[in-house]
Amino acid sequence: MKPLSLFYWLIAIIHLVFEALLIADVPSALFPAMVSKTLLMPVLVWYYLKATGPSMTGAQKLILVGLVFSWSGDVNLMMPQLESCKPYEELFFLAGLVSFLITHVLYILSFKKDFANKNQSAILKSKPWLVLPVLGAYAGLLAILIPTIQANEPDMLIPVLVYASVITIMVIFAINRWGKVSAASFGIVLAGALLFMFSDANIAINKFHTPFALAPLVIMSTYITSQYLFAYGTRKGV
Repeated sequence: MKPLSLFYWLIAIIHLVFEALLIADVPSALFPAMVSKTLLMPVLVWYYLKATGPSMTGAQKLILVGLVFSWSGDVNLMMPQLESCKPYEELFFLAGLVSFLITHVLYILSFKKDFANKNQSAILKSKPWLVLPVLGAYAGLLAILIPTIQANEPDMLIPVLVYASVITIMVIFAINRWGKVSAASFGIVLAGALLFMFSDANIAINKFHTPFALAPLVIMSTYITSQYLFAYGTRKGV
């Protein structure tokens, strides 16, 4: 299990190095960057299968399928980097958006299983104010994005609103695991959920509002970490 974890992070570092080279305008880095990105989720799935063992719970199976859909999202979002695929950039973006939307729904369902059918009531029933920072971040992001999307790509407004809402719900469900799982699992998974939200927010800002040079590094470093935290925090024995 540990070698697979190290293998994942080795591929992650290699990918980030090639992303940095692409930012530095080294065209030859494109192919290895794409290959390494394609390998990330399959290696994490392999790690997760080993870490959960044959007696995988229903919640863990949902995480596993979510990682598979994440791989689909990765592939679709990187395809426009190829010259032949650039005319279909919006189509690939939507396909990636749908793949990750399904991923977040699967994570929501997994987290729901974690806090369902337990004697203790869920924490957000007694302390609903805990969601206010998350809702504030959600509202702030939309306040930034909506005007520019309406002005430049109005057809993307509904998909972006739906996606932003679903990932916000995913973070809220991660908060609601408090007291239903171990403190370690709760903290690790919540950190993963927040990093995933941050990564996706930067994708949206870079695409629809203000493109910035370091976007690939910021997006991928937080995404890679968040997915590992989901797998690590829901594995057997946490």
